[in-house]
Amino acid sequence: MRDALPVETKVAASPYYLADESKYRKVANAFGIGKTTLSKILRSVCLAIVELLGKEFIKIPTDENDITSLASQFYTRHGFPQCIGAISNNRKENRPSTLIERAVTV
Repeated sequence: MRDALPVETKVAASPYYLADESKYRKVANAFGIGKTTLSKILRSVCLAIVELLGKEFIKIPTDENDITSLASQFYTRHGFPQCIGAISNNRKENRPSTLIERAVTV
């Protein structure tokens, strides 16, 4: 039976994949793990992030007044009608080795 993967490997592999939108094979090879293992790691790490930080950073309107207010604010700021939010997809250049080093030292 194989030893469990260290948490550091799981935490480092996830942002490496998410930041670079790499292929599973590339990230799996970089961390010496299988593609199926990487898939399971990504799911568990992302679910943990949502569980731990979701309520703080993901706000859901509670009534119609909140929705109307958010839609008005979003239109004023960004010019999109009938929209109450967006998910950011910033494309920033990351050096994966630096990202890995930072994640592992956490």
